[in-house]
Amino acid sequence: MRILSYYLSKIKRNPASYMILVLAAALAVTARLMAAVLCYFETSFPDILVFSLCPFLSIALFWLPNLSPTRSPLWLYRVVGFGVFIVMGYVRSVYYLMDEPYPSPHALGKWFLIWLRPVIIFLAALLLHRLFSYLASKGWKLFKVYRHFLAAVQPYFRTEKSQKALTVGRKIALCFGCALLTVSAVMLTATVFLRIHFPSMDIEAILFTIEFANDGYTPDMARKLIFYACIAAAAAILLSVRLVRLTRAESVTFIRPDRKPGFRLNAGYARIAVLVAVPVVSATSLFIETSTFSYISNLIHTSTIYEQHYVVPTDDLITFPEEKKNLIYIYLESFENTYTTPENGGLQDIDFMPELTDLANSNISFSNGDKLGGSTVYCSSVGYTMGATIAQTSGVVLMTPLGRMRNKMGELNCFLPSLRRLEDILHDNGYTQLFIEGSDSNFAAYNSYVGRYEDSSVFDLNSAIDEGLLPEHYFEMWGFEDCKMFAYSKQKIEKLAGSGKPFAVTMYTMDTHSFEEGYRCELCGNRFGNRFANSVSCTSRQVKDFIDWLKTKPYYDDTVIIITGDHIAEHVPEGLELEQEGYVRTPYNCFINAAKQPADSKNRQFSPMDMFPTTLSALGAEIKGDRLGLGTDLFSSAPTLCEELGTEELTSQVQLKSDYFNREFWKEAETPQN
Repeated sequence: MRILSYYLSKIKRNPASYMILVLAAALAVTARLMAAVLCYFETSFPDILVFSLCPFLSIALFWLPNLSPTRSPLWLYRVVGFGVFIVMGYVRSVYYLMDEPYPSPHALGKWFLIWLRPVIIFLAALLLHRLFSYLASKGWKLFKVYRHFLAAVQPYFRTEKSQKALTVGRKIALCFGCALLTVSAVMLTATVFLRIHFPSMDIEAILFTIEFANDGYTPDMARKLIFYACIAAAAAILLSVRLVRLTRAESVTFIRPDRKPGFRLNAGYARIAVLVAVPVVSATSLFIETSTFSYISNLIHTSTIYEQHYVVPTDDLITFPEEKKNLIYIYLESFENTYTTPENGGLQDIDFMPELTDLANSNISFSNGDKLGGSTVYCSSVGYTMGATIAQTSGVVLMTPLGRMRNKMGELNCFLPSLRRLEDILHDNGYTQLFIEGSDSNFAAYNSYVGRYEDSSVFDLNSAIDEGLLPEHYFEMWGFEDCKMFAYSKQKIEKLAGSGKPFAVTMYTMDTHSFEEGYRCELCGNRFGNRFANSVSCTSRQVKDFIDWLKTKPYYDDTVIIITGDHIAEHVPEGLELEQEGYVRTPYNCFINAAKQPADSKNRQFSPMDMFPTTLSALGAEIKGDRLGLGTDLFSSAPTLCEELGTEELTSQVQLKSDYFNREFWKEAETPQN
């Protein structure tokens, strides 16, 4: 920092060299962006000129109003802000160029916003700063407080009567303080990371992902984590250096914005202020962002919902027909009805999923309203794929202390071993089962939850490589693309259909994962100028093509096809409208070739847990009492727990600690499973 200050002070004496430096940076960034423009666009020289002027003028305007950053006591923050502005502008520009099909007036407008909006905000803040400073110099008390605040947060302060040596006790206290500030820096960085990338993800989903990630992070996720880890390390070092200086001093004098000595503080008070304010602000920000206070409250309070309402899915409650239907269950990643138009129950101006909309309207689709809809219960434990899978295939919501999960996993080598699931019921009724996903099935302990029998298997990224379908080390986003997943699924289904036994195939798409703003495969194209919208549209077409392929097969009429969104999008993709006052976001669902007709498929209040008995009912099974787990058969007229207890009450109850859940579902299974 001192070296940087030294060289910037040299530039300060020569404004011409400073201008040359800023303009050189502007030219360098502009030249690199123009290379990207030429890479993605076939465009003319006037368009290139317009595209190049934006970043060039933005970078120049960001700094040239102040001839030197060292004239401000906040110069370090301005230098860092300048660097962040250039990096973020460049990254957003490249991502935008990848999605924009051609340099239209709309594209140029968004390009202007990317580069000029931060500059306009900065210049407005600069004008306010100068106005406040002027009013403070005229004696306005309110604005004197503003100047004192600036003095307190600036990077420069002067220590007086520094001690050359510290006692053992103060060294220990200093080490503890540095550790506390390091943890605070990590928490603050984590808050920023979650706010930007996972704004709706709370502590339950975060802890589960960390606990059971099993090195399944994507390269993009790993790069982001490394980047934010570097930010956390830099913040920890800066905070620790400041604490060391405060520890070795008896008093601290802050430098005023006019570069003269300002007010003096006792160093002890300053240390206490830093060691209290920074951790409190960091922890509070993270806890609010991740709903940690609610999570702790849920662990403290106990629910008896399982004792009162859980129905153990025993064989005597379920009766299959003699002629069993096949099952194909397709989970669509982050797929919700919001992606269609308001006329169909969505929020978009364009229907990004017309094929799936038509499928739902021409078959059975359960809804919370008159149009397309779905389950209205949403909480952290059903907001990610593994949690949603457990709810839809067993009728329970995953909610238990995660340390106990890991310990039990180590002891039993199985996830929820005593929980009776859809796989268990289908196995007992002679089904051959296959679970297909494009990622590594180790992630989230999925391969410990399914594939427990000799006639049940998991096909994932590793399986495709082992079978020679993909080259070694192949990896796209989360594994292999959905277009390959559907192709491999066709091969596997054909083989299963020839066995003469009923089969159940579960498939997972990945290309619409909202964290990465979707993935554009070779089939997607760029019709909408938005990567996520293109991936949603591509998935819709691929599902329709897959259904059309099934229709050509002799076993189609004997196959129940269930298509459902695993959960609503965790991250709001840029350019899509997902939130509106009074609108309830719901996952997509569609039942094709179901063995029954529902008593009423519209205006139903239901949860993901209701999919468990409803799936069995769609296969033609009769369910005594119409309930299994905490779910209700939606083909029946029996009220769901949502309708009986109310959506808010059910959502609240399934998030509380359950002694029944921990006692019954984590014990060793009575029947050994492979």
